[in-house]
Amino acid sequence: MPKLVSIELENFQTLRKHVVIPISELTLLFGPNGAGKSAVFDALTLIKKISSNQWQEDSSELLNLFKRWARKDNNVDDLNFGIGLSFQIPSKWGLDNHPDMFRLNKVWMSSLDNDYSNSLLNRTFRIYLKINRSIYDWSFRSIEISSDIEKILELKNDDDDNYLRIYDLDWLDFNNLRKNKANFKIIKYENGYYECPIQWDGGTPRTNQWFRTDSFPKGDFSERESIEEMELIGQDTIHFIRGILNSEIFNETWHLVDGSRTVPTPLQTIAIAPGKIYRNPDGEIFGGHIIEESTLLINLRQSLNTQANWNHLCKEYAYHKSSSLSSQEFDLLDPIQKINEILRDDLFEGNGYQLTGDVKCLLDFDEVEGVPDYYPSQYPKLVRLYLKDKLQNSVEIEDVGSGIGYVLPVLASLANEGASLIQQPELHLHPKLQSALGSAIVKFIENKTYFSAFTIIETHSEHILLKIMRHVRSAQTREKEVISPLTFDKVSILYFEPVADGSTEIRRLRLNPLGELIDRWPGGFFNERFSDYFDE
Repeated sequence: MPKLVSIELENFQTLRKHVVIPISELTLLFGPNGAGKSAVFDALTLIKKISSNQWQEDSSELLNLFKRWARKDNNVDDLNFGIGLSFQIPSKWGLDNHPDMFRLNKVWMSSLDNDYSNSLLNRTFRIYLKINRSIYDWSFRSIEISSDIEKILELKNDDDDNYLRIYDLDWLDFNNLRKNKANFKIIKYENGYYECPIQWDGGTPRTNQWFRTDSFPKGDFSERESIEEMELIGQDTIHFIRGILNSEIFNETWHLVDGSRTVPTPLQTIAIAPGKIYRNPDGEIFGGHIIEESTLLINLRQSLNTQANWNHLCKEYAYHKSSSLSSQEFDLLDPIQKINEILRDDLFEGNGYQLTGDVKCLLDFDEVEGVPDYYPSQYPKLVRLYLKDKLQNSVEIEDVGSGIGYVLPVLASLANEGASLIQQPELHLHPKLQSALGSAIVKFIENKTYFSAFTIIETHSEHILLKIMRHVRSAQTREKEVISPLTFDKVSILYFEPVADGSTEIRRLRLNPLGELIDRWPGGFFNERFSDYFDE
C-alpha cells in the first residue's frame, strides 16, 4: 500500500506561508494551545473528503470545510488556500482490489506489470490543489500532479491563465492525440506536453468533472474531438491519483483519536461488525453476509458505539475471534492481544487489567435453518468489549478510573497496522504512566508490518518525548527483537510557533543518532518546571 510522506499547506488556518510538513514513521507535534497543531489532522480530513466519493451529489459539507479552514486574512469574498500531499508507491503494488481503477480508460493500468512499472512503482507522487472562493462560488483554481521523476499534469484556472497541460507519458493513452498532432491549431504541443484552453463554469466542485474544456475560438470546432480527448486524459489522471488516495491512503482504519474523547459507557462499548469475505476449502471466495437495513438495525446503530476507534476495535476483535489464525509473535497478534500485552507489561501492570469481549452472530430469520457452522467469519456480529481484572472479574471500562478509559482508544489506534492519528495521548495519565506510554508507542511502531504505516501524535507531554528519545538512543540493541527499530531518521519532531501577526511557523527539531536534539528547543516550552523551582 502507498505511504503518506508529506502534507503541504498554504493560507490554511494559522499557517499563512506555504509549508511542507514531513510525515515519518513517527511524527510528533508540539506547541502552545491554539498554535495550529490540529491543522495537520484537519488537512488530512479535508483531503480525505476531497478524494472520496461522498460529495458527488451534495458538496455542502465540503464547501463548509473550505469556508471553515481557509485563512481569513483576505476579504471574506476572496478566500483562498493551498492543500496537498505526497505519497510513495512501494516496489510491489497491485490493483486487484480496486475495480474502480480499471474504469479509467486513459491510464494504462497494465503498466504495473510491464515496461511502464518504473514510472509508477517505488516512486513518490505529489498532488497540490489551490482552492479559491470569489463572489460567486468555490472552485479548484489550480491542480498540480507530478512524481519524483516527471511532471504529469498542470491545471490553471484563474484570471491570468486558463489551461490544461498534460505531459506526454507512456503510461497515459495519447494515441488519438498523437495521430492528430500535425493538425493542431488550438492545442499546443511543446516541451513534451499537450496544452489546451479550459473554462471554469462557476459551479461548485464535482468529483466527476474537475474542469471544462469548452473555450473554443468562435466558429472554430475543428479540434473539438482532440480537446475532448485531452479532457478525458486529464480527468482520468486526476481520478487515478484520487483513487489511490481514497482506497489506499484513507482506508477503513483511518480514524482520529481526538482530544475530546470520553470514557465509553457500557452501551458505547458495543458495536456491529459486518460479515467478512471468506474462502471455502475448495478455494472459492464468497462475500460476507450483511443484515438487511431495517429500522430496528438503524436505531440500534445510533444508540451503540459512537467512537470510530472503538468501532474498529470491535470489528477486529470479531474477525480474529472467528478466525483460525493464531501466533505468539507480537507483529502477528490481533489488536486485542497487542493491547493486552501492553497493559500487562507496560501500563497498569499492577491491576492486571486485560481487554476482552463477547461476540454473537446475527442472522436474518430466514437464514437460521441450515446455517453452516464452518465459516463464522462470514456472518455479521454484535460485539461487546469489557475488562477483566487479575481475579478474572468482569469490569466495565467506565468503572476502573478515567486513565485506562482514555488510554484504550490510543492503544487501539496504535494497534492498527496502518495509520495512527492521536491527539493528547497523555490525557488523565500521571507522569510515570506517560513515560510508560512513550515506551508503548515505540513498541507498537517498531512492530508494524505494513509499508504504509505511520503515526502522528499531537502532545504536550515532556515525559512521552523523553522516553521516545531514550528508545531512539538504544535502537540498535533491539534489532533482533523487533521488525524495524525506531531510529533517529524515522522521527519528525515539529514545533508550531506562533508569531506576532497571528500566524504560525513550523520548526523541525532534529535528532542525532544518539536520540539527542540537535536544534535548540524553543523558549517557553517545557521550561515550567525550572521556573517553578527557581523563580521568585
